[in-house]
Amino acid sequence: MIRLTRIHYLNFRNNILTKTVPTSSSPSGSTTVTYLHVPPPSPSPYPPLILLHGFDSSSLEYRRLLPLLSTLSLEAYAVDVPGWGFGDLTLKKFSASVKIEVINSFVSQLKPDGNVVYVGASLGGAVALNLSASEKKPLILLDAQGFTDGVGPQPPAMFLGLGLDVLKARWLRRYANVLSYYDDEKFATEDAITIGCLHTRREGWKEAQRSFIMSGGFEPTKDVKKVGENGGETLVIWGEEDEVLPKDFPDMFKEKIPQATIKYVKECGHVPHLEKSEETAAAILEFVKGLKK
Repeated sequence: MIRLTRIHYLNFRNNILTKTVPTSSSPSGSTTVTYLHVPPPSPSPYPPLILLHGFDSSSLEYRRLLPLLSTLSLEAYAVDVPGWGFGDLTLKKFSASVKIEVINSFVSQLKPDGNVVYVGASLGGAVALNLSASEKKPLILLDAQGFTDGVGPQPPAMFLGLGLDVLKARWLRRYANVLSYYDDEKFATEDAITIGCLHTRREGWKEAQRSFIMSGGFEPTKDVKKVGENGGETLVIWGEEDEVLPKDFPDMFKEKIPQATIKYVKECGHVPHLEKSEETAAAILEFVKGLKK
């Protein structure tokens, strides 16, 4: 059980489910998937949302958005991407393909008919893009990474451990918080930094990050193209003041996914689901209401 402290929304349900995966990923053939869920007050008429967080973050990234989606009668599940967050850290490897494989297994057991909407923030957008492209499911991208393959520059393997120690350092998390927000004085708080660091204290965290980095990362560029070709319904929500990703990414999404709707959020940085959660929730509701039956 995850105890949330100094957070306004305390009605989260933290869940752990066992999911079947190939023995190539887990010797036992199963793994645990953790997620946060705030049930709406009554059964939702819309397909559930699968919320996928960014690089080395956790389901707590959606702590502000989840309760708002619930009040709008939207069913949403903020899932910890394997190797990040609070899920199983005992898998054999944590490559992009394994992360996608486990999320796909989670969704297939949660919703056997496959009627879901994928929502991906930042690098979580790469996971959402892959799942949407292969399954032709509706897609919502929140300042998503869609045009850079791999994991970026990395140190030699022998120095990777030192680099990972820096990755969980509080000063680096503070810098990332300031960079992610337009109004950093309001949102880049000590509480926010603490929340962002919680999962990095877990046993096995460093090994999981090393596995992912050495695996080569994601290849979202081909999935963006595929989503555009298969005509999947897509919403791109983008903070106008994003200083993390290139400013031409929204135009690139529109070029590669002609059917996409681009929603700009004013006075907002890289994380609209945290900085402008009410506006983000309203845009998501409008999109879901308009989905083809």
